[in-house]
Amino acid sequence: MVVSLEAIFLAIFVLISQNRMARLADHRAHLDLQINLRAEQEITTTLKLVQEMRAHFGVSERCEDIEHLLEPTDVQQLSTELTERLPNE
Repeated sequence: MVVSLEAIFLAIFVLISQNRMARLADHRAHLDLQINLRAEQEITTTLKLVQEMRAHFGVSERCEDIEHLLEPTDVQQLSTELTERLPNE
């Protein structure tokens, strides 16, 4: 009976520890998302500034990829596309 009681307490401690680790992992994932979104906004702003500098100095060469990158990322649309593409769990 004592061994069974010890196993129950051990199981409870393991579950509590796993729950805490899961919450920390979720917090880190959310923080990573926020940092990545901020970095994307900063990169888009930097690209816009580079485009303005090119126009100011009269550089006529255009890069087709930059036009696509200058558009702000629609996070809601991206989330919807990812949800549709990922297999159902």
